[in-house]
This record gives sequence, C-alpha cells and structure tokens, in this order.
Amino acid sequence: MNLQDPSGAAWRVKRRWLPWRLRKRRDVDLDVPMLDADDLVAALVIFVVVVVVVVFFPVILVLAVFAAELFLLFLLLPIFILLRALFVARWPIEAWRGDVLAHSEAVRGWGDSHRRMLELADGIRRGDLPGSGASPTA
Repeated sequence: MNLQDPSGAAWRVKRRWLPWRLRKRRDVDLDVPMLDADDLVAALVIFVVVVVVVVFFPVILVLAVFAAELFLLFLLLPIFILLRALFVARWPIEAWRGDVLAHSEAVRGWGDSHRRMLELADGIRRGDLPGSGASPTA
C-alpha cells in the first residue's frame, strides 16, 4: 500500500512473497574510443569484434542469468506459499521510503501480517516512523 507521512514523503508498506529481494540491474556505461584507422577493412574487423564482445556477449549473459533467476523464482514460489499458508514460515513485511528500506520485520500468519501492515501504515501517517524507537509487534 502506498501512503505519505506528515512531511509529504512517499512510503510503501508491503508483504514480500519470497525471503529474498530481486536484484536491481544497473545500466552499464561503455566508453568506446574513436578509432582512427586508415584501413577500412581493419577498422571494420575491429568494429565487428568489439560489437560482438562488448554488446552481444554481456546481453546474452544477462539474459541467461535473468532466465535462471526467474526459473528459480517459479520453482520456489509454490513451496514458500505452502509453508506460509501452513503457518510454518513468516511473512516478511517491509516499509520503504522511496527506494530505501526503512523497516523490515516478519509476522506469522496472513491475517496478522495484514494487521501489522495496517498498523505500520497508520503509524507512518501519524508521523511515528518505523525505526524511530517504536518497538515492532511481531
């Protein structure tokens, strides 16, 4: 759920389905120097090699890692849902201020975790920000 604190900062309180967060991919800045070649064939060969090595190999590698991570996610998601439905595993609850994780805790049970999310949201709306001395009720 999205909300704002009294100072107007945007917050997001949510329940995580998996015990880990997916990594954020960062853009890679590639600085390719300008080629000063008299021979057009040599420049063309160098250009093709650079394009294949610098562009296509990392793209294929990133796609392979992404596909493997997605496969693992779909493989483990039913297991975590079953464990949480049987009250064996706890639901991770997070409060994010923008892109920064401000508070995290784990609560057993779907209903209890939803109530705790509502408590956190009400506290944020009142100005009782998570991590500012208030003890979590997990």
